[in-house]
Amino acid sequence: MFLNRFKTKQCGVLIIDEENGQRLTQKQLKLLGLTEDLNIHVLPLAGFTLTEETIEMIINYCKEHDLKLVIFDSLVRIHNEDENSASEMRKVFKLLRILTINGLTVICTHHNRKQGLGSNSPSQALRGSSDILASVDCHIAIERKQKEGIINVRQTKLRNREEITPFKVNVISENDSLVFEYAGELDEAEDKKDNCKELIRELLETEGKAMYKQEVFNKLKESKKLTAGYGTFKQAVKEMVAEKLLFEHKGEKNKVFISLEASY
Repeated sequence: MFLNRFKTKQCGVLIIDEENGQRLTQKQLKLLGLTEDLNIHVLPLAGFTLTEETIEMIINYCKEHDLKLVIFDSLVRIHNEDENSASEMRKVFKLLRILTINGLTVICTHHNRKQGLGSNSPSQALRGSSDILASVDCHIAIERKQKEGIINVRQTKLRNREEITPFKVNVISENDSLVFEYAGELDEAEDKKDNCKELIRELLETEGKAMYKQEVFNKLKESKKLTAGYGTFKQAVKEMVAEKLLFEHKGEKNKVFISLEASY
């Protein structure tokens, strides 16, 4: 069971890692409590590129070592095509589909566009051609919150089945290990408010000065980072003031200014 909640089936794994070196990969696996007796094979920073020849190599290797899952980290590192071109990305997924036809499950990590913390459409934030999302059977968005130790998980696509409800995961670091703990379903309204708080703090840090509250809201809206309404924004400010993460000051014409420092 994953997170003591989701049924899983143990199998051999091949990790083709073009993001990290062998030392870092080994360190990460040890943090997760993985031992050498597990049937996990890692190919780190080997200059791997998807071709018909390397696909055949993977299939033969997986058959030889009884592996059923292949993980590519990351998608952009394993091909030379233009990720913004639908026709070129179709070539990439045509090759990956050969693996699934041969009974292998394929997972690719992929990054989002830089759209800011306020984005509430993970599938639309996916970097590159829309054909990437169209080609996959399942898309899961992982969002690390600025609040330490919290990850939001959203499944935005699952072909032929209903997506699971978004949920939170606690990441617990202790005794040189990482433990992932299911933390309940994600409250979307609360998440919008948390994103709002992060964006307020981010803007005030960038400006380095107290700002008129309405101006903060307008700037965030103009940047298209903030998807919440003014009511959620006001509640976020109120909670931050109560927690002394934010300070309010009256200015001329009774305008309310907010800042990260009490001395303004």
